[in-house]
Formats: sequence, C-alpha cells, structure tokens
Amino acid sequence: MGSFEIFYHQLKKYTGNDECVVIPEGITEIKDYAFSDCSSLKKIIIPDHVTDIGDYAFYECRHLEEIEISSSVRYMGQGVFCRCNSLKKIVLPRYLTSVSRLMFYHCVSLEEVILPPSCRTVGKSAFEKCYSLKELYLPETIRTLEDNAFDDCIGLQKLDLPASLETIGDHTFFNCSSLRKLVIGSNIRSIGIGAFETGGRISVSVMSDLQLHSSMFETNWNMNWNFGVNRHYNGKNENNYQLYDSYLSGILFHEWKPSAVIVLLVNYLETYDLHQDHSEYDEKLRENMDECIVFMIMDHRNKALETGVRNHLITKDMLQPYFPQIKDRELRIRLMDMLSDAERTDTLDDLLKLL
Repeated sequence: MGSFEIFYHQLKKYTGNDECVVIPEGITEIKDYAFSDCSSLKKIIIPDHVTDIGDYAFYECRHLEEIEISSSVRYMGQGVFCRCNSLKKIVLPRYLTSVSRLMFYHCVSLEEVILPPSCRTVGKSAFEKCYSLKELYLPETIRTLEDNAFDDCIGLQKLDLPASLETIGDHTFFNCSSLRKLVIGSNIRSIGIGAFETGGRISVSVMSDLQLHSSMFETNWNMNWNFGVNRHYNGKNENNYQLYDSYLSGILFHEWKPSAVIVLLVNYLETYDLHQDHSEYDEKLRENMDECIVFMIMDHRNKALETGVRNHLITKDMLQPYFPQIKDRELRIRLMDMLSDAERTDTLDDLLKLL
C-alpha cells in the first residue's frame, strides 16, 4: 500500500517522506521501528482502530512536532518517541497504564505531557534528558517511579508526587537541579539509591516512618557539604547541592558522615513543629551544637536558628560567642528578645519553685 509495508493488520514499516501521516484504515498495530529515523515526518495521526504501538516506533523522528493518539491505544512499547527532538506536547491515550521505559528519552524540546488517569508506572528513564520539561502532573493512580525516571531533567521545577506513590527507584531525580521541593506521602515503601541527587537546592519531606538511608541522598558528588577542617563550615557551597526545610523523621544517624549530620539537624529545626518525637534529634543537637550554630549563621539558616532559640534548645550561653558573626541586625534583635524572654521565664520558674 504505497509507502506502507503492511502484513495483515500490522504496519511494519513506513518508507515515504510525507510531513503528515495518517495511519491507514484497518491497521491495529504499529510494529517496532516502523517510523524510525523518518526525518521528514512532522505530524502523525493515529486513529481509533490502532491498539498497539511497538518499541521505538518513532525513534529519532527528529522533526516530529505533533502527535494525535486515539484512546483506543492500550499498549505502547519502550522508547516509542525516543530522541524526537522537536516534540513539544503530547496527550497520552486514556487507558494506558504505564509510561514505558525510555518513552521520551532525550526529547529535548518536550514541554507538556498529559498522563492518563489510569497510569500506574513511570518507567525507567522515561523522561530522561527532557531538558525543557518544567512541570508534570502525576495522577493519583501512580504507584511506581522507576530508576532514572526524571534523570537530567534540568528544567523541571514542579512535580507534585501523589499520595498513592509506593516506590521511587534509583537516581530518579538525578541532576534535576531546578527542582525545589518534593513531598513524599505516607504510602511510600521503598526509595532507591541516590534518588534525591538533584545537584541543586531542594526541600525533601518524607511523611512516613520509612527508614531513610544516607544512600538515598548522599554520594561524594551530591552531598558535598564543603566543611573545612575541624568540621567547621567554610561557607563555599552556594552553588552545590543543599538540603533545606526538609522533614525527615526516619534517619539512621550512624550511616551519615559527621558533616551531613549537621545539615540534617538544621533541617530538623526548620521543620521542628512537624516532628512528634524530638528525643533523638534533640540529643544529636546537643552533641553538635557549636557546629550547628556556625552552619546556621554562615548559611543564613535564620528560621532554624530562631526555632532553636524559641524552643530553648539554644541558650544565651551557647549563642553568645557567635553573636559577632551575625551580620543581620534585625535577626540579632529578634534573637536577643527571645533570649531575654527565656531568661525571664526561667527566673519566674525559679521563684515559683521557692514558694
């Protein structure tokens, strides 16, 4: 049939050079690599008689810009749109249950993807190197984000993780340096190695009792907190990976480098009101108070510093030696007021004990 190689109801290969192609009547399956490396193709229309699209069906269609896929499609193989460099927007078929592995790998212009409400899995490297993707809505049916699902999505700024999420694979958010916040719900059961290696400043909150291992966050590359000798912060990690305002209750402190423990303690203070059990964190804080105060001052973690003073975790005697290093005048005044209030409260308590 002209430019189409067809076997029964299967489209095996397209050999034409049209800019717009409509899949012929009667075709139910587009086979593996059917349109691969079709450099002329700009638009493809997949009508409602098609149910299956094979692996790498549109691989390296470098000028493909527009795709219309009928809701009749129930299966899409791996790497279907891999390296479609001009593709900007796509609406996936309604009854698709997964975004297959490598589906949009290296789709560098992709800006908008509408996932189906039935989707349960985002496959391995499905959106890897989608540099232009800034935001993605994940439906409440999502259970699994596989390894490297958003690897190197350097433009990704917002991704709301659904409460249904149970598994986050290895290096899922590797080098997502623009991503600023992740909240993981109470249903999470497994988080992989280096899942949060974003290479940027990020808040990560895990709202479950899942034990959090250092391997989920820390490698020599991404959790280089740049502490100098004697564990004192040297203030040179402005452009490095930073964890801030993160609620992490299931920490196993013995797994973490001493310098990383300081960062975790500061994050604890920033999310103090969310914690129900303060005992283990408070004990670690007392053991590392000087290092924490230096870090908070040098890194301008004012929220943590004020929380520590307000909740009587940081006393006047502890903070006094470091007051000259606090350059923010308004912050100094607030801290002095809180410390004065604390002293008056302690004095009143002592008087009441004498009555």
